[in-house]
Amino acid sequence: MSQKLSIKIKIADREYPMQIEQSMESRLRKAGKLLNEKIKQFQSEFGVQDRQDLLGMAAFDCMVELLSTRDQMNKAHNLIVNKITNLNELASSKL
Repeated sequence: MSQKLSIKIKIADREYPMQIEQSMESRLRKAGKLLNEKIKQFQSEFGVQDRQDLLGMAAFDCMVELLSTRDQMNKAHNLIVNKITNLNELASSKL
């Protein structure tokens, strides 16, 4: 049984207390840091000051990135499956 850890992650100047698995701490802190960096980037790039708008823009950007990564992973997966299938067919024809 793993021990829960109490942490606070600050996002857009608001603290969010969490009870997490200790093994997740560095990932969550890194995610919070990246999100805050994205918010600052949008704030300076577009001059937006409203926190809700900035959070919405950051969330949208993260989802676009996630979908793009999933597409790339699916393409790579399909390519690998096709190559393995071709290799299996080639090996079977030689046996």
